[in-house]
Amino acid sequence: MSSHTVREEDYHSVDAIRHFLDAHTNLLKDGTLRGICAAGVATGILLEFQKENRGSTPFWGQLNRLEMDLERIRQVFPQIMNKLHEYGEQRYDDALAYLGRAEISNIDFSRRDLPKDLISLIFAVGLSEGYHIVHDQKEWKK
Repeated sequence: MSSHTVREEDYHSVDAIRHFLDAHTNLLKDGTLRGICAAGVATGILLEFQKENRGSTPFWGQLNRLEMDLERIRQVFPQIMNKLHEYGEQRYDDALAYLGRAEISNIDFSRRDLPKDLISLIFAVGLSEGYHIVHDQKEWKK
């Protein structure tokens, strides 16, 4: 039996992410596209954490001006998990676990039919949702 307890704001984060992804099925038509967006959400969470707690966003330099492809998407999620672990940040563990387990794990990295500009757009949409997850979580705590 796990000793991990789920806080109320963690439920809100996971529900908000799930709702966001489900509400955009016109853009996120399959597991790969949802996973790309989920990687963007995770990135947005890290960038907002860095901005608020470190006063800068050093991870931004690894995002290649948001010109993304599937190989960059493959690399970004483990880097995010590592960075947040280095910072000792655990507030987003449940949200990130959901993103990895239920969304990012569905990416088909062998797909060659996805244009880079579509990958970049979907990633950026997720990035903006990550911003909202961080800021909405603050509101839930009030």
